Amino acid sequence: MNFGQTIALYNTPLFVPKSDEATAIEHGATWNDTLGVWQIRMLSPFNTDRFEKWIPSHISEYFYIATGEIFCWKCEEEISVHSIMLPPKSLQWVHSEWNTSHYPTRITGFSCIPKPTRIALEKEIPSFRMGYSKTSKKNAFMNYCTFCNVLQGDWFMHSSPGGIFFPMDHKQAERVLVRKIETCFVTNHCSGFPELNFWESFDHEWLD
Repeated sequence: MNFGQTIALYNTPLFVPKSDEATAIEHGATWNDTLGVWQIRMLSPFNTDRFEKWIPSHISEYFYIATGEIFCWKCEEEISVHSIMLPPKSLQWVHSEWNTSHYPTRITGFSCIPKPTRIALEKEIPSFRMGYSKTSKKNAFMNYCTFCNVLQGDWFMHSSPGGIFFPMDHKQAERVLVRKIETCFVTNHCSGFPELNFWESFDHEWLD
């Protein structure tokens, strides 16, 4: 049993808003100070309904930071932008149960992460931080220009074919540097894209 399976089954992290903390405690949730999140021991089909809305969408023992270069839409300076990727065999909460992903997964639009992950992101990519998106109308981790501090839109980087994190072939993928971060990644309420054909463009060892 790997790290993800262990914490998913025996110490499941929960992202509980302050307004729900009393209810979570009544259901048996306890505070994990190391991760900076609530947790429930021994999640099972018998108690899933109680915790469903707080259960993470993704759990991984480690993660990758993908970095590429674009021009800021505001000041037109060339800047580094970043995206989060999870390896194959990370866990995803789907239809009220944990499923193992067979492909790498890129993660966007997330806001809830444990303390170790937040510290790692602040250290490795300080320009990738929480902000409010007028397009999606929510708070999430996003890229900011290091020159003018303006938010860079996720859609053109992640969802537009040929975007820095949407390569259409190996040549486009060569623009992206991927590095491994030996820190757990746990989050919820985000978008994940585990398409194998898409990721084959990257040709990295973690596609094995």
